[in-house]
Amino acid sequence: MDRNKFNIRDWGISIRKMLIPAVFLVIVNQFSYWFSRVLIIGRPTYDLSLNFEDEIPLMPWTVIIYLGCYIFWVFNIMLGCYQNERTAYRLFCAEAFGKLVCFFIFVLFPTATVRPEITEVNNLCDLLVKFVYASDPPNNLFPSIHCYMSAICVLAVLDNPKIDKGYKNITEIVAVMIYISTITMKQHFIVDIIGGVFLAYFSYWFVRKTNLDEKYMHLMKKLTPSKWL
Repeated sequence: MDRNKFNIRDWGISIRKMLIPAVFLVIVNQFSYWFSRVLIIGRPTYDLSLNFEDEIPLMPWTVIIYLGCYIFWVFNIMLGCYQNERTAYRLFCAEAFGKLVCFFIFVLFPTATVRPEITEVNNLCDLLVKFVYASDPPNNLFPSIHCYMSAICVLAVLDNPKIDKGYKNITEIVAVMIYISTITMKQHFIVDIIGGVFLAYFSYWFVRKTNLDEKYMHLMKKLTPSKWL
């Protein structure tokens, strides 16, 4: 069988192997993003915006890109499972490591912003923006989790030889669109984007350089039912 072509059965097996790492990642994500907010209640926050960023208008239609990223993340993480086993575990290890780094940054260097008020709802995009603003407090900005996750997805795809160059290019373009949407949604600043992308690449490099991904792989395999491996 040509290992450079997709096989639905093999893809299913690969995803099953990654179920425990995926659950672990969800736990780490919730801990990093939400528990950190509890720890910074009442503390002063920093505004990392550049002067000219105040002139960038809110563009409600970009909420489609901003929310559509969740589909982008899930699909590309699934693609990340379907490759060399060590590389697949490296992806999940890097993502978990980066989220823990985010936790410490959020707590030690809390950031926040003041978002524009939505006074009128004229269409679905306006309604979705109000939903985002109501469900996601304007803090924990640096580094941007949206940009971090999107950059991780780019790495997952670029590191997978089973994916053709065309899709890799599309993934990079979509990631850039997501970066931009975080600004036009007035959710993040340029510094947040740079921080998120840098952290993704650093995390991926760090776990490979230190062999942390190998230790992570052994731990996850111990926690995974043998019939799934």
